[in-house]
Amino acid sequence: MRRALRLFCYAPITLCTAPAHAWGDDGHKVIGLIAYHFLSPEAKSKVDDLLSGPALPGHPDDKADVPSNIADRATWADKYRDSDRGPGEAHIRYSQTHNWHFVDMELDQPDLDAACHEHPAPSADPMTGDPNNCVVDKIKQFIGVLKDAQASRESKTVALEFLLHFVGDVHQPLHAADRHDRGGNQVKVRYSYQQGQKRRSRTTNLHSYWDSVTVGRLGSSPESIANMVISDVPAVPTGVWQDTAPEAWARSSFDVAQRVAYNLPASSSGTVTLTSGYATRATGAARKQLALAGYRLANLLNGSLQ
Repeated sequence: MRRALRLFCYAPITLCTAPAHAWGDDGHKVIGLIAYHFLSPEAKSKVDDLLSGPALPGHPDDKADVPSNIADRATWADKYRDSDRGPGEAHIRYSQTHNWHFVDMELDQPDLDAACHEHPAPSADPMTGDPNNCVVDKIKQFIGVLKDAQASRESKTVALEFLLHFVGDVHQPLHAADRHDRGGNQVKVRYSYQQGQKRRSRTTNLHSYWDSVTVGRLGSSPESIANMVISDVPAVPTGVWQDTAPEAWARSSFDVAQRVAYNLPASSSGTVTLTSGYATRATGAARKQLALAGYRLANLLNGSLQ
């Protein structure tokens, strides 16, 4: 079963006096910064080396270029996906990679195998693998590239760039769950926010709310959010913090979507008005998912960059 094309909104949303930060950019930067904090010295050195080259080795494209720091490079996969989507362009990169960003298990019949299109056989070159692969399968394939002693430096750089992003994606609850609504994109929600002395409201969709508003409520910059969330990681992480299987990450994110994201207030109209209680639960859940994603990403890289 092929998932319909997903639409995402990354427009800035005003919260208090500062813009919100979309999981599509600043949320991914937060995860990259958290991971970097927990990298071993050896892994940190190898990450720095792999990211010191061009953003897309062997595939020069100014529209996909980003700086060499880990926070910005954690956003690269989105930029690559969208780099040929302009009018008159071929949309080859979008068609090839857009399904790789999510694993939408249906709430009424959760089935990871179905959400992963029954796991198409991996290609010898994960960069040009099956466009129906899900984020779980792509994470595993790119881990394999990092661990492959025979893989070229350029291949390892591309694998790292995708992993920095995809580990974040699988921890966004609405990248792992669906209610026949394109991961919440078809659910209209209205939420309140403070702007100066005035209380205002805005209408968006549920997916965009989780991409943008939940992260924006945590702080004014990726650096400030990361510094705060790093303190959430236990001194001696155990249990879910030590989960290493992408399948487990996806199922955990699905659970958050079921318990929190889709646990919406009742509505008699086509738009759901989000309560302050929902906002508090959603922001707390997003904070935990960012922490888990960053710490698990660090563990993945510590174990793969030997």
